[in-house]
Amino acid sequence: MAEQIMRSFGLSVQLGQLNDEFFAACRKSGVYSVEISLRPDQYPTLDWDALADMTHKNGIVINSVHLPFSRTLSISHPEKENRDKSMELNCSIMRKAAAHGVPIAVIHPSTEPNEEEDRPRIMQYAKDNLKILAELAAELSMAVAVEDLPRTCLGRNSADMLELLSADSRLRACFDTNHLLSQPIADCVRAIGDKIVTLHVSDYDFIDERHLLPGELDIDWAQFMDLLDEIGYTGVFTYEVSGGAENKYIRRKADLTPEDYRRNYDSLVKREKPVIPAGEIIYR
Repeated sequence: MAEQIMRSFGLSVQLGQLNDEFFAACRKSGVYSVEISLRPDQYPTLDWDALADMTHKNGIVINSVHLPFSRTLSISHPEKENRDKSMELNCSIMRKAAAHGVPIAVIHPSTEPNEEEDRPRIMQYAKDNLKILAELAAELSMAVAVEDLPRTCLGRNSADMLELLSADSRLRACFDTNHLLSQPIADCVRAIGDKIVTLHVSDYDFIDERHLLPGELDIDWAQFMDLLDEIGYTGVFTYEVSGGAENKYIRRKADLTPEDYRRNYDSLVKREKPVIPAGEIIYR
């Protein structure tokens, strides 16, 4: 096993968590980093100054911002109007985030569903727009991190990811542990390697994305932690745990406290059985 590397851990947070009480609880539990992840309609009215004040006061760093996405809002959408709308919103968010020192912008390279015959065309749309975003990010002293995605999306395996990242040498990757359905996690992580600058961490059953707490489903977390050490990953270990109507398994994010994440992360670092808080996971 490679020598263990010290890294911090953080949480993906949504609009209802952007308040003093939540950030104070994060600080108390040793959570020092967050990713801001909002719906497309929420970003235009986000008060970045107030957010920066709250996080700074509580000793929290905004490590990344998740650029918004929907079925129609995508940098590789077949319709140019939708691609342009996505790019306009993405660029606006990146400028505001960079003004407050946020170093990473995470982006989905596509929406879905996508027919196989359409993939070369939407791949090119994605690469064209990723290059534009990489150029803007360089001006803003940011990095654009392309996220791996499941099912028929772009980024569904390491070959897809390497193709997307080839659009510009400055592009980086956000590795989501929940999204690989056709390739072993280790194979993808090793292929992307030092391009990975941030993580989305959650558990799943290798059938579809589930976004549960590590230890609640089937990922071998001791192996994954060793894998991060193997590639020399020193970025933030960002939990992205949630549930939705489309998931068979569901645990509401609100059911988990920063302390739950703290205890879970500590167990992962020690390569022990992941600590899971009391409470039911509903199987639909």
